[in-house]
Amino acid sequence: MKDYDAFTCISGYIRDQLLSLKISSDKLHVIENGVYLPSQVSGKEDGFILFVGRLVATKGVNYLLQAMKDIDAPLKICGKGPETDRLKSLATELGVDDKVDFLGYVSDEERDRLLDRCTLYVMPSTFEAYGIAVAEAMAHRKAVVCSNVGGLPEVVRDSGVLVPPRDPKRLAEAINYLLESQEERQRLGERAAKLAEEYSWDNVGLRTLKLYQSL
Repeated sequence: MKDYDAFTCISGYIRDQLLSLKISSDKLHVIENGVYLPSQVSGKEDGFILFVGRLVATKGVNYLLQAMKDIDAPLKICGKGPETDRLKSLATELGVDDKVDFLGYVSDEERDRLLDRCTLYVMPSTFEAYGIAVAEAMAHRKAVVCSNVGGLPEVVRDSGVLVPPRDPKRLAEAINYLLESQEERQRLGERAAKLAEEYSWDNVGLRTLKLYQSL
C-alpha cells in the first residue's frame, strides 16, 4: 500500500475501514460514485413504493416484504439475482404477493420513469458501502427510507428517514409515516435533490481531477 500516493473511497465508511488497516489518512480521499441528474422531474406520485437493486441477501428485501404486512400501498421491486425465487415465495407465504410486483430487470429509461413516479423509495439493506441507488432516487426528488448502516447515513443525511437494519416493524412505521404525510415527503424530497447535486458526475469528475492534479 505504501507504493500508492492516494486512494479514493466511495464513502467515509470505506475510508474508516481502510484507516483500520493502518493506511495513512493523508492518502485517503472520499469521492462518491457519481449519478446523473435528471433534466426535469414531474413531481407526480403514483402511490407506489419502489426498490431498485440486485436481489441478494445484503439488500434486506426480505425485511421489506415482512414490513409490507403492515403497509397499505403497492411495492414495485426492480432487479434480479439469486434471491429472486426465495423472495417471491416469501411474499406468498406472508400473504403480501397481491401488493408486491417483481419487475425483474428494467431498462435505464424504465428505471428513471419509476423513480420519477414513485411515492417514496426504500433501501432496507443490511450492508451498503455507499448506496448509489439511494442517491439516484434523491436526484429524482424522492424522500427515502433506508437502513442506518454503512455509507447510507452519509448519503441520505437529513433528507430521509433512517431505520435500524433487520427491523420490519420500524421499517413499516417509517414508510407509513411518509405515506401519510405529503408535506413531509415534499420537504425531504426537496432536500434530497439539493444534496444529490453533490453526487453529480460534473461534481465528482471535478473533484477527481483536482485530486490527480494535486499528486
